[in-house]
Amino acid sequence: MDLFARRLAKDKALRSAFVEGLGRIEEAAGGQVSIFEELYMLRLHEARDYLRARLQILPERLVILGSGLGAFASKLEDRQIIHYRDIPHFPRSGVKGHAGDLVVGTVRGHPVAVMRGRVHYYEGWPAQYVAFGVRALGLLGSLKTLVVTNAAGAIRQDVAPGEIVLLNNHINLSGQNPSRGLKNVELGERFCDMTYPYDKALATLVERVALRNGIMLRKGTHGILTGGPSYETAEEIRHLDFAGQGAASMSVYEVIAARQLGIKVIGLSLMTNDAAGRPGGASGISHMEVVSKDNRPVARGRRNLKNLIFEVLLELQRTEARSRR
Repeated sequence: MDLFARRLAKDKALRSAFVEGLGRIEEAAGGQVSIFEELYMLRLHEARDYLRARLQILPERLVILGSGLGAFASKLEDRQIIHYRDIPHFPRSGVKGHAGDLVVGTVRGHPVAVMRGRVHYYEGWPAQYVAFGVRALGLLGSLKTLVVTNAAGAIRQDVAPGEIVLLNNHINLSGQNPSRGLKNVELGERFCDMTYPYDKALATLVERVALRNGIMLRKGTHGILTGGPSYETAEEIRHLDFAGQGAASMSVYEVIAARQLGIKVIGLSLMTNDAAGRPGGASGISHMEVVSKDNRPVARGRRNLKNLIFEVLLELQRTEARSRR
């Protein structure tokens, strides 16, 4: 069994097939056999226990940095860096633009964790493992707020590459959910209310901070259709546009897991490109365009987003301090 476990740890394709097979066994048994859940929870607990033993401080905020956005972590003070590869069972990405580090430090003395890089469903990871990092950190019991960022394609005509969209909702048409097959109460309410996944009060705070710092901010929603890795077709973009979506991305599973745990969420999307097929936009899109550092408006947007997140964390700290008086 130890040999098989080591093989699983090294072979991503075998691991994915094994996990999928366990899920099918459980599904065939009508949910009575919880092999997948037991294995998943065991791995979560091992990751959580490792972090609890290693971390010098337990974070109250978690920031997930999307494609090409990893530079924000340098703004933390008293940084402690833990590589994903050192955390038991922690998924690692092989996608350009995504590092593989958990950075924990402080913002003016306040404990913050930054996931510098994330894994994606399109890499072969089940949705449950895309949300693994949020859950492992959430089970520490200290997290109050998740700030999730991503790179996205602009659908709306009034939004251009380089601009930041403050998310007020999303649409998940991928057919996947990180809570599928998981009933353990440690993960929160199984039938989680997702009416408003992004906290309204925190969104108001973000708007106020952006205005004060002269950072232009759009408001809107984003949609996930296929889960990647291929980008959306022109017709899929028209479908999202018709549904009122402002951006197209591949990231919602961490938000679902956070809300299930009762963690409040702020969502910020950096528009890195026109969505494929958008009227007046480019006829095609590549990953190099999404992570490119040569696009001046997008580079400026990355700087603005980094500064905005930092100022939002400071404002959250001030707001909580006032409420304790």
